[in-house]
Amino acid sequence: MDSLARFALADDDGWTWLRGFPSGSADAVVIAPPGTADRHGQKGQAQPPGALQNLAWDLGRVLAKGRRALWICESKYGLGIARLLERFGLEVGAPIIWDRGEDVRGRLRWILPVSHGRARGLPSLPDLIVAPGPSLGDAVAELLVMTSSLAGQWVLEPFASQPTLALASIRLGRSWAGASRSAEVRGAIAAASVAIGAKNAELPMRWDPSGVPVRAGSALASQLALTSEGEADGLGVRGSATSEDEVRTGAL
Repeated sequence: MDSLARFALADDDGWTWLRGFPSGSADAVVIAPPGTADRHGQKGQAQPPGALQNLAWDLGRVLAKGRRALWICESKYGLGIARLLERFGLEVGAPIIWDRGEDVRGRLRWILPVSHGRARGLPSLPDLIVAPGPSLGDAVAELLVMTSSLAGQWVLEPFASQPTLALASIRLGRSWAGASRSAEVRGAIAAASVAIGAKNAELPMRWDPSGVPVRAGSALASQLALTSEGEADGLGVRGSATSEDEVRTGAL
């Protein structure tokens, strides 16, 4: 076990958590938003109006050049989400098809590789993953970590719902940070991470829109909060929320 392996947990909303990070500060992000990925255990993280647009903008801002993010979604939403990400200046590669088995409802998942330019120093991506079961297992989690990050880097998971990705990151010599409003989820991740030797640590200083640095997990200034009309002040993202049909068909 890497003695420098660390983890950090934020009692924060995954839809806005990335907004607190400085531009170009993220090396690796694994993102599976509720409503497009059908994951369980993400209590209190229902999709607010305009959320996908703003999340795509946040990802594009914080992801460092030459690094890679992986966006997991149901196959029916894949094309629409890819076009949305491209609209915010991100490059989206060919999807990895994750086959979860014929017994699983919503069998196929797309894993979209996202970057600003070519990802440097990272392994090539497979075309297909066959891993039966509804939840993220160890083998898939380790593949996500290895293809999105390098040893010593932080892997960010805005919608943390189980310990699997955190443990895979720690085992492979990375550090992990994630957000969840569920105390139960945070407790399970913390206990599992400590059990394999990781240290609980705060993330580096985060940027607060009010100009005052705040620690990870602190409430962000309200000036960038989403409005009920799906508008993010200061982001240049305005208009009505993206509907499920628009995401499914790519009509963005």
